[in-house]
Amino acid sequence: MNISASPNGQKTVGRIGAALRRAFADPELLAIRMEGSAHKYSWLLIPLSVPFVWMLFPFNRRFGLYDHTVFVTYSLSFMLLLIAAISLAGNYNRGWLMFPLACLAPFHMHRHLRGTYGLRKRQVAWRTVLLSGAALFVLTVWTIAVLAISIAA
Repeated sequence: MNISASPNGQKTVGRIGAALRRAFADPELLAIRMEGSAHKYSWLLIPLSVPFVWMLFPFNRRFGLYDHTVFVTYSLSFMLLLIAAISLAGNYNRGWLMFPLACLAPFHMHRHLRGTYGLRKRQVAWRTVLLSGAALFVLTVWTIAVLAISIAA
């Protein structure tokens, strides 16, 4: 069934088009809406991230879902503090600090994985790479969701 052939499909496409036109007609309002949505839905980062951490330890029965949730919550807390530090560095004309601070993210993941799960160097290395990719994926999905919610509001 072609979406444009049904009356409901035309209404839906029309609503989406109207929402997009409103959103891009006033980008400042869209930015304000995105900021509000980001604050409201930042908690979604936890349930989006936990399955990826769980998949890093598929046959390890020593750690349960609760352990992975605590790990993700602590890690996200550090990342938010890191983002605040990067933001402050940018606001106070200390741009040269932004890149070294951003490089702390994978270092933190490495140390946090090694300390929490008691991994060896080789085990923690490949898990850090996979966790960094998963974090980027989760952040992308979350950002798209926040953008969609902000446009629809």
